[in-house]
Amino acid sequence: MARRQPELSHIRPARPTDEPNIRELFERFLVDGGNKFDVVWPGGRPALGVLVPYYEVFVVTAGRRVVGVSWYELLDRCNVQVVVLTDPQYDEPTWQLLRYAQACVQVIASAGVIRLGTVTAWVPVGAHANRLSAAYTKQGWSRPNPMWLGLLQGATPRHEVLESVVRQATDAGITLRPLSPESSGIRELLSITGELPRPRYQLETLWEASRDGQILAVNGVTFNDAKVRTIAAEPVWIDDTARSPLISLALLARLLRGMTVMPDLLRADGRRPPLDDWFVTPLAWSEQGNYVLTVDHDRLLEPWEDTLGWNPYRLWLGLGTPVPRGVRRDDGVYERGDSRTIPNLR
Repeated sequence: MARRQPELSHIRPARPTDEPNIRELFERFLVDGGNKFDVVWPGGRPALGVLVPYYEVFVVTAGRRVVGVSWYELLDRCNVQVVVLTDPQYDEPTWQLLRYAQACVQVIASAGVIRLGTVTAWVPVGAHANRLSAAYTKQGWSRPNPMWLGLLQGATPRHEVLESVVRQATDAGITLRPLSPESSGIRELLSITGELPRPRYQLETLWEASRDGQILAVNGVTFNDAKVRTIAAEPVWIDDTARSPLISLALLARLLRGMTVMPDLLRADGRRPPLDDWFVTPLAWSEQGNYVLTVDHDRLLEPWEDTLGWNPYRLWLGLGTPVPRGVRRDDGVYERGDSRTIPNLR
């Protein structure tokens, strides 16, 4: 007899006792999920000293397990990060969880106590990215600066196509060669290029594109702390005035042509490069990058959004203690009221 899948609970505000189960959700579905949880989990951060709750967490459970979570976190006095993660077997509440966190952000914006800046989403890289991306798109988030990752592991390049791309550049007077060891200034530039955690270049893979002895651009394989080897579709430009697709593609083609072992990923910022004919089987691409939400500070709250203010576990001013809900007596003491149920959104 097939085992019956536990039924979903209603979405509810998280309680302090939920934290271990939320962490376990990350560990079940994300590579190195425990460390990722430690990085993004807002609990225990220093108080910001602002007159709004600086984070709010919602969960949905099935049986005793947390199968979905969402939260927003005020990263500083204006910028906000939103996180959503769900068990793929219980994908239905994904957009609802996002809507709750999004509504909390709107409550802060409409209150007018602080002026919110950038509201971004944390989307984990991997199998869950496309599923979560669909929820963000449904809720009106945009991706102004997308990043594309192509899977190079196991890819077989068409060397005749790569050679043709390289030949077009050399016919135009571009020289492609390994980066000269004497180019110490270029190597120093590369050591400060990139995002955090900062990728590091494998120096033996660096190639330069030059014209008349003047270096125009440099590209090579980078690796990060997780030892993931990545090559960028766009090189590091030494001469900004020389930017051109011809040089970008030629450097990339020359690098790939000389690889005995392919890097793990090909990274492209902005838009996906037209490289399908470069490989025997077209690369599998996934779209990455931060989703951004535009918040209307002048919008009136909907009634259901107002109910979000009744979470007894909400953290005000980072004091780390639940805010009591109920009726305040004349002596200033609160009498705890019944818990309020936040309606499910359909």
